[in-house]
Amino acid sequence: MILLGFCFLLLPIVPFSIDFVDRSADPELFFWIKWFGDLKYSEYMAFAVWTFGFLILDPINYLMQKPSMIGYMEKGNYKVVVLLTFTGIVCGILWETVNWFAETRWFYTVPILGNVKVFEMPVLGYLGFITFAWEIYDIVAFVYRPAILRIQEWFV
Repeated sequence: MILLGFCFLLLPIVPFSIDFVDRSADPELFFWIKWFGDLKYSEYMAFAVWTFGFLILDPINYLMQKPSMIGYMEKGNYKVVVLLTFTGIVCGILWETVNWFAETRWFYTVPILGNVKVFEMPVLGYLGFITFAWEIYDIVAFVYRPAILRIQEWFV
Protein backbone atom coordinates (compact mmCIF):
# COMPACT_ATOMS: atom_id res chain seq x y z
CA MET A 1 0.00 0.00 0.00
CA ILE A 2 2.85 2.39 0.81
CA LEU A 3 4.41 1.70 -2.58
CA LEU A 4 1.31 3.06 -4.31
CA GLY A 5 2.09 6.45 -2.80
CA PHE A 6 5.35 6.57 -4.72
CA CYS A 7 3.69 6.17 -8.13
CA PHE A 8 4.04 9.91 -8.67
CA LEU A 9 7.78 9.32 -9.10
CA LEU A 10 7.03 7.55 -12.38
CA LEU A 11 5.28 10.59 -13.88
CA PRO A 12 7.34 12.75 -16.21
CA ILE A 13 8.22 16.17 -14.84
CA VAL A 14 7.40 18.97 -17.26
CA PRO A 15 8.39 22.37 -15.89
CA PHE A 16 6.10 25.24 -16.78
CA SER A 17 7.44 27.50 -19.46
CA ILE A 18 5.89 30.31 -21.45
CA ASP A 19 7.18 28.52 -24.56
CA PHE A 20 5.25 25.44 -23.45
CA VAL A 21 2.05 27.35 -24.20
CA ASP A 22 2.89 27.29 -27.92
CA ARG A 23 2.36 23.53 -27.95
CA SER A 24 -1.37 23.99 -27.47
CA ALA A 25 -3.94 23.65 -30.24
CA ASP A 26 -4.29 27.41 -30.72
CA PRO A 27 -1.20 29.44 -29.74
CA GLU A 28 -2.94 32.75 -30.52
CA LEU A 29 -5.39 32.03 -27.70
CA PHE A 30 -2.57 32.38 -25.19
CA PHE A 31 -1.15 35.64 -26.53
CA TRP A 32 -2.17 37.61 -23.44
CA ILE A 33 -0.69 35.06 -21.06
CA LYS A 34 2.59 35.29 -22.90
CA TRP A 35 2.41 39.08 -22.97
CA PHE A 36 1.82 39.40 -19.22
CA GLY A 37 4.45 36.80 -18.48
CA ASP A 38 7.10 38.26 -20.72
CA LEU A 39 9.97 39.78 -18.80
CA LYS A 40 10.04 42.81 -21.09
CA TYR A 41 6.73 44.02 -19.68
CA SER A 42 6.80 42.61 -16.16
CA GLU A 43 7.83 45.86 -14.48
CA TYR A 44 4.86 47.59 -16.09
CA MET A 45 2.41 44.83 -15.17
CA ALA A 46 3.14 44.58 -11.44
CA PHE A 47 0.11 46.74 -10.70
CA ALA A 48 -2.12 43.96 -12.06
CA VAL A 49 -1.19 41.74 -9.11
CA TRP A 50 -2.58 44.30 -6.69
CA THR A 51 -5.63 45.40 -8.69
CA PHE A 52 -6.77 42.35 -10.63
CA GLY A 53 -8.68 40.70 -7.77
CA PHE A 54 -10.41 43.94 -6.86
CA LEU A 55 -11.45 44.69 -10.43
CA ILE A 56 -12.97 41.23 -10.80
CA LEU A 57 -14.45 40.55 -7.36
CA ASP A 58 -16.04 43.91 -6.58
CA PRO A 59 -18.44 43.81 -9.56
CA ILE A 60 -19.22 40.16 -8.82
CA ASN A 61 -20.01 41.01 -5.19
CA TYR A 62 -22.18 43.89 -6.37
CA LEU A 63 -24.13 41.69 -8.79
CA MET A 64 -24.58 39.01 -6.11
CA GLN A 65 -25.96 41.61 -3.65
CA LYS A 66 -22.97 41.12 -1.36
CA PRO A 67 -21.16 44.04 0.28
CA SER A 68 -19.08 45.83 -2.35
CA MET A 69 -17.49 49.21 -2.78
CA ILE A 70 -19.54 49.83 -5.90
CA GLY A 71 -22.66 49.32 -3.80
CA TYR A 72 -21.45 51.66 -1.08
CA MET A 73 -20.52 54.39 -3.55
CA GLU A 74 -23.84 53.98 -5.35
CA LYS A 75 -25.60 54.72 -2.07
CA GLY A 76 -23.31 57.70 -1.43
CA ASN A 77 -21.58 55.99 1.49
CA TYR A 78 -17.84 56.50 1.09
CA LYS A 79 -16.93 55.61 4.66
CA VAL A 80 -15.83 52.03 3.90
CA VAL A 81 -13.79 53.14 0.88
CA VAL A 82 -12.03 55.84 2.91
CA LEU A 83 -11.41 53.50 5.86
CA LEU A 84 -9.96 50.79 3.63
CA THR A 85 -7.79 53.32 1.82
CA PHE A 86 -6.46 54.64 5.11
CA THR A 87 -5.94 51.08 6.37
CA GLY A 88 -3.97 50.16 3.24
CA ILE A 89 -1.70 53.19 3.63
CA VAL A 90 -1.09 52.50 7.34
CA CYS A 91 -0.34 48.82 6.70
CA GLY A 92 1.97 49.77 3.86
CA ILE A 93 3.91 52.20 6.03
CA LEU A 94 4.16 49.63 8.83
CA TRP A 95 5.32 46.97 6.38
CA GLU A 96 7.94 49.23 4.91
CA THR A 97 9.12 50.29 8.37
CA VAL A 98 9.75 46.65 9.24
CA ASN A 99 11.38 46.14 5.84
CA TRP A 100 13.67 49.15 6.38
CA PHE A 101 15.09 47.73 9.60
CA ALA A 102 15.39 44.16 8.33
CA GLU A 103 18.85 42.87 7.62
CA THR A 104 17.72 41.33 4.36
CA ARG A 105 15.32 43.90 2.99
CA TRP A 106 13.29 44.01 -0.17
CA PHE A 107 14.30 46.40 -2.91
CA TYR A 108 11.54 47.60 -5.19
CA THR A 109 11.70 49.00 -8.68
CA VAL A 110 8.98 51.05 -10.29
CA PRO A 111 9.51 52.39 -13.81
CA ILE A 112 7.79 55.73 -13.07
CA LEU A 113 9.16 57.89 -10.22
CA GLY A 114 11.31 54.98 -9.08
CA ASN A 115 13.85 57.26 -7.40
CA VAL A 116 11.32 59.02 -5.14
CA LYS A 117 11.23 56.62 -2.19
CA VAL A 118 9.89 56.45 1.36
CA PHE A 119 11.99 53.82 3.12
CA GLU A 120 12.74 51.33 0.32
CA MET A 121 9.39 51.66 -1.47
CA PRO A 122 8.91 54.09 -4.36
CA VAL A 123 6.04 56.48 -3.66
CA LEU A 124 3.83 55.00 -6.39
CA GLY A 125 4.30 51.57 -4.82
CA TYR A 126 2.19 52.61 -1.84
CA LEU A 127 -0.84 52.73 -4.14
CA GLY A 128 -0.57 48.95 -4.29
CA PHE A 129 -1.23 48.69 -0.57
CA ILE A 130 -4.47 50.64 -1.02
CA THR A 131 -5.77 48.37 -3.75
CA PHE A 132 -4.57 45.34 -1.79
CA ALA A 133 -6.76 46.42 1.16
CA TRP A 134 -9.72 46.78 -1.21
CA GLU A 135 -8.98 43.37 -2.68
CA ILE A 136 -8.85 41.66 0.71
CA TYR A 137 -12.18 43.27 1.63
CA ASP A 138 -13.73 41.93 -1.57
CA ILE A 139 -12.30 38.45 -1.02
CA VAL A 140 -13.71 38.32 2.51
CA ALA A 141 -17.07 39.67 1.31
CA PHE A 142 -17.16 37.03 -1.41
CA VAL A 143 -16.08 34.08 0.75
CA TYR A 144 -17.34 34.92 4.24
CA ARG A 145 -20.07 37.54 4.25
CA PRO A 146 -20.83 37.40 8.03
CA ALA A 147 -17.40 38.90 8.77
CA ILE A 148 -18.21 41.91 6.58
CA LEU A 149 -21.64 42.27 8.17
CA ARG A 150 -20.00 42.41 11.61
CA ILE A 151 -17.60 45.10 10.37
CA GLN A 152 -20.59 47.02 9.02
CA GLU A 153 -22.13 47.04 12.50
CA TRP A 154 -19.02 48.77 13.83
CA PHE A 155 -18.26 51.31 11.12
CA VAL A 156 -21.22 51.85 8.83
